[in-house]
Amino acid sequence: MAFARSRVVLVNEAYDGMRRCLRTRVIGRRLLPTAHALGVRHLAMEALWDREWTARANAERRLPPGEGYLAQPDLRALVQDALDLGWTLASYEAEPNARPSRDTPDIDQTNLRELEQARNLAAVLPDGPLLVWCGNGHLSKIAVDEWQPMGHRFAELTGIEPFALDQTVTCAFEPGRSDEWTERFRDELEALGGTAGFLAEAAPECWYGDWADAFVLSVENELE
Repeated sequence: MAFARSRVVLVNEAYDGMRRCLRTRVIGRRLLPTAHALGVRHLAMEALWDREWTARANAERRLPPGEGYLAQPDLRALVQDALDLGWTLASYEAEPNARPSRDTPDIDQTNLRELEQARNLAAVLPDGPLLVWCGNGHLSKIAVDEWQPMGHRFAELTGIEPFALDQTVTCAFEPGRSDEWTERFRDELEALGGTAGFLAEAAPECWYGDWADAFVLSVENELE
């Protein structure tokens, strides 16, 4: 469905610093074989900030030792799965001087990073379909107040409207947080194995999200 609607599909994971929701990466690994069957052969990842590391991984078809996110076994498994399928990895993260400080975020710096990500993503577009793995709200297709997210800027720059799949809406960025949507649909989610999604146009009544084309809800929401 997603690649039938756009040649570029954006999927996010939930993270806060080095904490992440493992469920979002597990779902990512499950998506890869389906995307491969649909002709996808390129994976662009925000986490691939080290261009030399990425080039080495593409050349050797296995992951070099990594730091930060690239040392986390669950993310490494996702990236290695793509390499094992014969895919090409692409970096698009902004250079460090275009990233806002984590301690003192500034909207101008934030928007600069979003714009640089969008420009870099446009620069690595392959001839065929592209799967983009990003974090949190970068995939948003809607500008909110002064914030100009990457998904929105990418569409402006390229004329390509991506398909955005948001996995983070029920994630517990605050430890122990219980999401209202999880609780509302807990029985249905558990009957479907704990995690399920829907297209925006088929959203439940009173759904509030308009920044993505599809959403995933889950009972597995903790960050660790």
